[in-house]
Amino acid sequence: MTELKRRAADAAQDIAERLQEPSELADGSSLWRGHPGIAVLYAAMSAHDSSWAAATNARLTAARSPTMTGDAAADLVPAALIHHRAHGGYEGLLRQAGTALAVLCRSRVAAQRRGWEKDGPGVAMSDYDVVSGLAGQGRTLLALAEHGLDVCAEALTAVLGHLVAITEPIMVRGKEVPGWWCSPRHYTEELDRNHYPDGDFNVGLAHGISGPLALLAIAHDRGYRAEGMEPAMRRIVDWLLCGRFADEHGPLWPHRIGIADQLAGRVEPGPTRAAWCYGTAGVAHALNLAGRALDHAEAMSVAGSALEGVFKRPWRRANLNDTALCHGMAGLLQIVRHSTNADGLVQKIVEGGTPAGKAGLLEGAAGVGLALASYAGICAEWDSVLLLS
Repeated sequence: MTELKRRAADAAQDIAERLQEPSELADGSSLWRGHPGIAVLYAAMSAHDSSWAAATNARLTAARSPTMTGDAAADLVPAALIHHRAHGGYEGLLRQAGTALAVLCRSRVAAQRRGWEKDGPGVAMSDYDVVSGLAGQGRTLLALAEHGLDVCAEALTAVLGHLVAITEPIMVRGKEVPGWWCSPRHYTEELDRNHYPDGDFNVGLAHGISGPLALLAIAHDRGYRAEGMEPAMRRIVDWLLCGRFADEHGPLWPHRIGIADQLAGRVEPGPTRAAWCYGTAGVAHALNLAGRALDHAEAMSVAGSALEGVFKRPWRRANLNDTALCHGMAGLLQIVRHSTNADGLVQKIVEGGTPAGKAGLLEGAAGVGLALASYAGICAEWDSVLLLS
């Protein structure tokens, strides 16, 4: 182990030890902000050091409730599956959560289809995204299908088919646009209605069309198919290739594209991030996954150039808020951890510490610990929750 990997391992261990202290969590049952996400850290590290297994169980126990809904039950799955692969156990929880999630996802697909029939085309990003939509839940179904739950495999096929349908062109105000058009009727923020009065197309991995692309590519690679998957992936890939802009260092992607720019075939250069959630790193990773699935050389080449460009630019232009997974350095590290660019990023994270007052997976210390542990090679694979694998 190199000296830098040793420092990363020590920092990850320190984070795991600190998180064993009781703390108030904004949403204790949430994978992203609560106990289940912290349990992912302990489960992944327990695969290399079984002494962390008890902490996994403590966090999952803290999150469980007799009246849990399907999405809350699904939030327990990532840590439970990692623990099961390393140590066994949690079969009952996985069956219960898988059944509940399958029912929920089928219901969501049906509800969205009814909405199209009643109100016309258009989606909300929460319908399909990674954080709260069908792309993220579909990835959990895939993991449970590989675990042997047929009900999850069947529900996954329905989800994949629905995401294929979202890529079909639609007519909006007499113009043909991509089917993942976010209708302003679904906006929850007045600022969005003001900025995108005619709706928009979300680009990023966390909340945009890159999330469904990543799921379709991962499912395709693992042998799970739905009719029209390859043409659907090609539609998204072609759109992302046309939707980039560039500077002297390489390709970049905006966070969102308004409908006027879409119809004009225009991509306005502007502020972007090098983050997992929005911007270049997450989009490039999804594009690379799809490029491999489709044997699409241009997609893979553009993705590689985009990630290289992140590290050629002055660092301030990465626009990363902190060290967290979502919009910070840990998410970028998880994407590039096998590249030569990872070392400098690890130094920045170790020196930067963890986001103040936040313990969870997506925006807090647990996510930072997982990225450092992955780099150091002291944990099991876990980043399927981010649709990175």
